[in-house]
Amino acid sequence: MIKGGTAPDARQSSDYQHIACALSFIELNRGKQFGLADLAAATGLSNCHFQRLLRRWAGIGLKRFLQALALDQSQALLESDNNKLDTTINSGSPRSGRPHDLGVTLHAAISISYCRSGNGLTIHCSYHDSPFGRCLIGTTGHGICWLSFTTSDGISEYEELRHTWPQATLVETPGVTKSWDRTIFPGRGRPPEESLSVYVHGSDFQLQVWRALLHIPAGTTATYGDIAAAVNNPRASRAVGTAIGNNPIAFLIPCHRVICSDGSTGRYRWGDERKRVMLAWEKATVGV
Repeated sequence: MIKGGTAPDARQSSDYQHIACALSFIELNRGKQFGLADLAAATGLSNCHFQRLLRRWAGIGLKRFLQALALDQSQALLESDNNKLDTTINSGSPRSGRPHDLGVTLHAAISISYCRSGNGLTIHCSYHDSPFGRCLIGTTGHGICWLSFTTSDGISEYEELRHTWPQATLVETPGVTKSWDRTIFPGRGRPPEESLSVYVHGSDFQLQVWRALLHIPAGTTATYGDIAAAVNNPRASRAVGTAIGNNPIAFLIPCHRVICSDGSTGRYRWGDERKRVMLAWEKATVGV
């Protein structure tokens, strides 16, 4: 049983909590005038420390942060980005050329390891910190096979990893996974700076959905219906939602970019608040 991996970076963990508080304040005061002092007070920081927080978390200043959140993200993107999803999927490439698109290649386990859910597979795993809170990373010789965030619902990420790969050997190796943590989350609003491989197993439909998610450009969103249409099953929005809910690799397979048709962000396996923070981070950092 993993007991916690490397000692947490208290700064990264607190950065996520402070940003979540700031977003809650902005949502509660939408349409009202507020500034640096108000946001700093809402997060319990001084003006100077809040500005440093933004630079550390996303590599941006207050003006850029507020500009990114000024428009209603969901409605604005629903009106303009659906065609982008169709275009990128039809092109066969998960990269749209935007500065913050993640270079992720998905590999499906189709060998005996797949049939037996990890028999003979060794997974190196440990907990680390990220811009979106504490996370559990699992890697194999084939690529990253697990990335989840800790939640307050009492469900152990380690047990979920074990359930996903029940026959695999799990080895706590924080030295190995720490390098992946730094690669996935370089800091200061930067996306991964090298291509990454992810290794998953699932039904044909799940794999179709997860591949479709890779085509949603960073800083944009798509609806469940968009994804259903993209996998040539336009009436399967609910099934798409189930497949998305079973995505084993957060952030890199960007299920957080899928929202409801009414523009609301919808639910998220690792917490609705975290989903809003992730979308805000991407919208604020694209092009930085």
